[in-house]
Amino acid sequence: MNLQEMLQKRATLIDKQKSIIASAKGGISEDEKKEFDALQAEIEQLNTAIEMQKTIAGNEANTPASGSVFNGGGPGIVVDPVKEGDKDNGGFKSLGEVLHAIKYGDKKGRLEHLKAQSTTDGASGGYLVPELFSDELLTIGAKQSLIRPHAFVIPAGDFPDAKMNMPALDYSAGQDGGVSVAWIDEGAEKPETGASFRNVELQPKEVAAFITVNDTLLRNAPAASAIFGQLLTNAIVRAEDRAFINGNGDGKPLGYATADNKGRLVVTRKTANQVSTDDIANMMGAFPAEDLSEAIFIANTTTLPSLIKLQDASGRFIFIQGDLTKGVPSTLMGLPLFLTGMSAPVGQTGDIVLVNLKKYLIKDGSGIYVAMSEHVKFTSNQTVIKAFRNVDGKPWVNAPYILEGGATQVSPYVILGATTAATTPVNNLAASATGSTVGLSWTAPTGADGINVLRSDDGVTFNRINATTLAGTAASYSDANLPDGNYSYKIVVYGGTNAGVSNAASATVPGGDD
Repeated sequence: MNLQEMLQKRATLIDKQKSIIASAKGGISEDEKKEFDALQAEIEQLNTAIEMQKTIAGNEANTPASGSVFNGGGPGIVVDPVKEGDKDNGGFKSLGEVLHAIKYGDKKGRLEHLKAQSTTDGASGGYLVPELFSDELLTIGAKQSLIRPHAFVIPAGDFPDAKMNMPALDYSAGQDGGVSVAWIDEGAEKPETGASFRNVELQPKEVAAFITVNDTLLRNAPAASAIFGQLLTNAIVRAEDRAFINGNGDGKPLGYATADNKGRLVVTRKTANQVSTDDIANMMGAFPAEDLSEAIFIANTTTLPSLIKLQDASGRFIFIQGDLTKGVPSTLMGLPLFLTGMSAPVGQTGDIVLVNLKKYLIKDGSGIYVAMSEHVKFTSNQTVIKAFRNVDGKPWVNAPYILEGGATQVSPYVILGATTAATTPVNNLAASATGSTVGLSWTAPTGADGINVLRSDDGVTFNRINATTLAGTAASYSDANLPDGNYSYKIVVYGGTNAGVSNAASATVPGGDD
């Protein structure tokens, strides 16, 4: 029996004990007491075995200790659904006491096991904040975080900073993520189906915050705890949010609103420097219907004067004021609305976004670590404290969906753009068949980021057929080894003045459907 099985069995036994107590009427009978005692004896045996197993697991540094492993090309994430015991405090009474020990030394030797593993010098490499206080700091941060509470967060695990490949369906192939679906007649042979899988690579990166404090404060452990928790943690959380929104992925997370996110869909604004009801309606029309239950609006605070005045065709206001002190957000068209100062100001691309953050991945790494130095402020009796942790984030979806019919694009990351000239999608796509090959041609788009080719066997449902996105300058494509039949095609252009879905072009491979 492995550690996870033992933990689960112990939890089951405890539940049985609770059930005996709950069902007892008029006192505990002798038989019930015997059953309870027998369960307790088994629990105590499990407690001993669990502690022994943990000791062994701790000695096997490269082996996950418990739970299920989600393997992504490197060491896995360990998930243990059974909560047990108290959080480790490292032998300290408070976070302030930890800081005091780092600054002035610790005769009890409690800091030794908190040294950052990347260095033998704890003072320069930092000390890991004990689990109890780290969780407290993360809780403080979560209350102030904009993105994290709504995102898909992957815990640190036993190998917190290892590179991880998160498997995901490639939605650029269609709204079913590249999965082929077919109805099968009774007794008929099952057709081959396939899915277009890809990897989202997550590698936790360091984010750090610095603060200068008076040495007198560090001698006051309770005050040091408050200052550290409120200021440094909040600074780290805000840095995370900025990166989750606008990060370029270079040494930091890749944000969902940045142009580097190929999964985003930009909706053109109706009127310059304003947000209109039509803009909001168009954004919702570009959002997957199945994602609306998890959708939120995130808008820059400078948009608020426009938003609170918006009305629908019947004269009803679409903005409803909430009360965040009671956990009730404002709403826009019935969806939660959150304001921030970290996005683009009103009138610029990204001043308001409609997003399903459950399709934004956050991978937590190691930390929180603390390091400090008195050298830069030695003459003024001040100490610089550095708090740092590792984290990464990326959008899960790599391209807008193509809905049934092949004419409409939607995305879980819809961005309101600036007012620009409307794009003119490619309208001269042509198709011709030579033997079992259909050749496609079109005028090369201007300024495009990439092109995908869609094919339909019935003229209704279109699916992507190119394994790799074509260059934005491409002007032709060959679809080979086709069985006899009638085929329709469209191309989807991403970015540039010709962005959008092209006209449909058809071709018949010799014999058609006959």
